[in-house]
Amino acid sequence: MRGGVHRYAAQESLRIDAATAQKGRFRMKTSLYKKGSACLKTAPVTVITAVYNAERFLRETVESVSKQQLLPVQHLLVDDCSTDGSLDLARELEKEFPLVRVVSLETNGGYPAALNAGLREAASEYVGILDSDDIAMPHWLASVVPVLDGNPDIGSAGGGGVIMTHDGLVTGHAKYCSQAGDVTAEVMAGKYAILHPGSVHRRDFLLKTGGYNPRLRSAEDCDMFLNMASVARLVNVGELLIYYRRLPGSESRKTPEFAALAEAYLAQKAQMLSAGKSLPATNAELASLVNALAALPRLAPLVKGAYEYEMAEALRRGDRRLCASRFYFASAISGHKRFLCCRRALRCLMPRLKSTSEPKKA
Repeated sequence: MRGGVHRYAAQESLRIDAATAQKGRFRMKTSLYKKGSACLKTAPVTVITAVYNAERFLRETVESVSKQQLLPVQHLLVDDCSTDGSLDLARELEKEFPLVRVVSLETNGGYPAALNAGLREAASEYVGILDSDDIAMPHWLASVVPVLDGNPDIGSAGGGGVIMTHDGLVTGHAKYCSQAGDVTAEVMAGKYAILHPGSVHRRDFLLKTGGYNPRLRSAEDCDMFLNMASVARLVNVGELLIYYRRLPGSESRKTPEFAALAEAYLAQKAQMLSAGKSLPATNAELASLVNALAALPRLAPLVKGAYEYEMAEALRRGDRRLCASRFYFASAISGHKRFLCCRRALRCLMPRLKSTSEPKKA
């Protein structure tokens, strides 16, 4: 992606007004973090970014943190034994950006272990999570930190994000920002109410609940939110906070067995915590499920040419609309300069194809 944050069309954020804040039962100490104020330009936040083979996107992530209206005190890049040039790039960024500090792990432990390493290294009151392929909007920390400052019983706060493809094409879909206010009950009911990248947490609360489970290779974010909800309140600020990169097929590639067992684990944990069982007792009782999840393959083998196959099948059946949609989408996400027009047309093309494919009423 070229041009960084400036490439994207302006997003209309959903700001919390006084009535919404009152309904959500939290206060915002906005006076300390007023935009342009000289009284305080930094916040007691350490941004943690787990890095694994993210050489392509890492610079944009770091630049987005450096452009925050409210700067963190530190940006930790935790390299989890990358095999590409990520660590070398991280070292370069450490020299270029004063807030950046690189932590290089000796063994590959996975995403949760990398976050835990950053959590141990952080010395600030709050920690913010930003993945190595995502881009923070300039108001991210300025929108979230005041909520935590004004409410010591809130353990985690965050919002939503705008989805973009692997090459930076914004799809226009916004996630997890429709509900502003206290979402503790929703999380305890097993719902995903806050986007994990872009969330900010009280470090002592996160340490108290054990941080991230290193044996969970998926759903570690949902597990962490459940743990946090057992000791503190969780709040969604109702704003778009980051550009969230979603790789093609990242969700659909999960094996059915793994997805079903992960869902069962989270449902049982939510039910047990809601019934009043302590977090240590709950974790001990569900240890066998976690071990079973760790033993299962998480992702199915990547099927190459899936869009091309669907396109050929649609053409064989005479379904020109489906064939066209697969062709334009595959072309748009390919990043090839020959198909730049497809990328620009994608957002308006797909709704048109959807509407024209609907059967006409008699």
